[in-house]
Amino acid sequence: MTSIRRRLLVWLLAGVAVAVAAGAMLVYRVAREQANALFDYQLQQTALSLRDHALASNLGAPTNDPDSALEVLVQIWDRNGTRLYLSHPRAGMPDQARLGFANVSSRD
Repeated sequence: MTSIRRRLLVWLLAGVAVAVAAGAMLVYRVAREQANALFDYQLQQTALSLRDHALASNLGAPTNDPDSALEVLVQIWDRNGTRLYLSHPRAGMPDQARLGFANVSSRD
């Protein structure tokens, strides 16, 4: 025979576990939606800057400033391997397309 105290404890622990799981799921979904919205906004801003050639405007001669060592250069290729867009033509980027994202070292 089980006591009322033991039954109550089991039911309360089960209720708390369900509430914590539901709260964790809700927090995860909200955080995921906010992160996706932020990444979508960043992609949209990158696309707009490509359209306006804003990336190429701040890429001048190489400097000794360590903060300027990491520049964003973009190449867009079609499925046939034809380059459709290059954000900075004199950057020394390779002429061969590789699928996906890649880190490339250039002379600058």
